Amino acid sequence: MKYLVAIVLLSIFAQSCSDCNRVDCIGDDRFQFNILSLQSNENLVFGPNPVIEKGDIQVFFINGGERKSETVNFHSNSFIHFSPHISQSEYFLEAAGKIDTLLFTFGRSGKSECCGPVNLITQIMVNNVIQTPDSTGIIELFR
Repeated sequence: MKYLVAIVLLSIFAQSCSDCNRVDCIGDDRFQFNILSLQSNENLVFGPNPVIEKGDIQVFFINGGERKSETVNFHSNSFIHFSPHISQSEYFLEAAGKIDTLLFTFGRSGKSECCGPVNLITQIMVNNVIQTPDSTGIIELFR
């Protein structure tokens, strides 16, 4: 019995030291973006005079004729993001009365040590125009 307790405690200790226990496996890649003014280049959500409220931003897709909303997150008041599903390539972004079409192409990046296979977004089209993220990985959408 003493050996069984020692083995269990050693196993728990070994798992607590694993780097994988400290990794958040989010699955598919995430889409990061900001909404900027076409005229002034000012951030319309996080700028000094926000025009778009965070609660008014929705990302959704259509499945079987029904609108399905995605969870939209706001990172430290600096950008907006959500994680599209690899099985769903077409999404819609609704903000300030305008709806943009988002088309994603995915590719596998291989296998990560802790999370298994990881799917990365390889191409993003917004309203049929290919978008290139800036150096921080954020897409700028202009309104």
